[in-house]
Amino acid sequence: MDQIHFLRAYWSDIILVESNGRYAMIDTGYDRDAERIIQYLDTIGVQRLECILITHFHRDHYGSLPALLKRYPVGKVYMKRFSGINRTDSSGHPATEETNRREMELCDSMCRQAEAVSELVVIDESVTHVTVGDFDFQLLGTADAIREMFEAEDSPYRGQVCFGENPNSIALFCEVEGVTVYLGGDANNNSLAYPKYDQVNEQYARTVGRPIDIYKVPHHCCGNIFSEELLEIFRPRYAVVTNWWMTACRSFGANVEMLRKASPAGEILFTDEHGYRFMIDEGRVSYHEIPDLPEIVVEKVPSETKEQQVRFVREEQCIGEALYDLSEDGSCRILDFRVYPEFRGMGTGHYCYYALEKVLRRAGAKLLELQAETQLTRGFWGAFGYKAKDTDGPETTWLCCSL
Repeated sequence: MDQIHFLRAYWSDIILVESNGRYAMIDTGYDRDAERIIQYLDTIGVQRLECILITHFHRDHYGSLPALLKRYPVGKVYMKRFSGINRTDSSGHPATEETNRREMELCDSMCRQAEAVSELVVIDESVTHVTVGDFDFQLLGTADAIREMFEAEDSPYRGQVCFGENPNSIALFCEVEGVTVYLGGDANNNSLAYPKYDQVNEQYARTVGRPIDIYKVPHHCCGNIFSEELLEIFRPRYAVVTNWWMTACRSFGANVEMLRKASPAGEILFTDEHGYRFMIDEGRVSYHEIPDLPEIVVEKVPSETKEQQVRFVREEQCIGEALYDLSEDGSCRILDFRVYPEFRGMGTGHYCYYALEKVLRRAGAKLLELQAETQLTRGFWGAFGYKAKDTDGPETTWLCCSL
């Protein structure tokens, strides 16, 4: 049986390919994911990886590579070298010459680590396929698009630092037992004035030219990633989104709706709360969830005021708390929300908010409001679809979200 495992991930890709007792990783998430990736691989009996392929040099894709190289024998490591001329970093923040230099040094270091214990294959246009058991993946987007557009004499972007590293992302396609699989990496579909890289996801779809059974949605379902023409070709049966469902649906809802419209009978699966293990057997596809998170329970704290206090409890430990005021008309102000410092990280704050919002929905909340005083907190709440309502002073912003 051939299988593809999408491990729990948000804003990152962690994909395990399994065929005839052989295993390979396509992207490795953040470095913080290494421990649970290794735990999962050990649980299912992985002792060796045929290869690890990094679709592009962003930390949410290469992060756990060093740890995996230390833990397992690895046959080959496929990597594109970092272009070194990014305008934005992996978080979307402006890049500088210094940050590009550090990232280039890190890429060189990882290449040396791979060469020391494995066979390093630097991906360029001569590398067209990667095979793992029955999976024979065709690689799409193997050229260094960013450097080419920076250096080519006929490029309108010549000498300009215009892009992040995503235009260098590889996508992978294969067909096994009549089942089609497309792993989109972080490739985008931006309109560019350089024809070779203009709307590349549409170009890839026309190259593949058939419906897709298992579709890893590019770039975590964010930004300009596909078009109606592309989805008319792919019409995905199972679309896997490696992101928070709230982020994808509220901040990039148009993309989710395009997926639903293109394939009304298909399923959209989000990897924020658990992963998915797809089985391909004699041309049939099925999947089951991969649970690896203990449940977070919201417990009410007795109060004599109209304000409601709750605690977040996981495995009998109180890990945080929240305070809110819910009115009869359904408007609700979140007055306090916190995860205790020793429990922060690995998305714990996001999962606590998930649990809180479920409680508020059941209680009749229709509009949520809160204050965010820093750019960091505004970014955190923005991931759930909160938008600025008004400003109270130069730094404090009221945010709101409709349920």
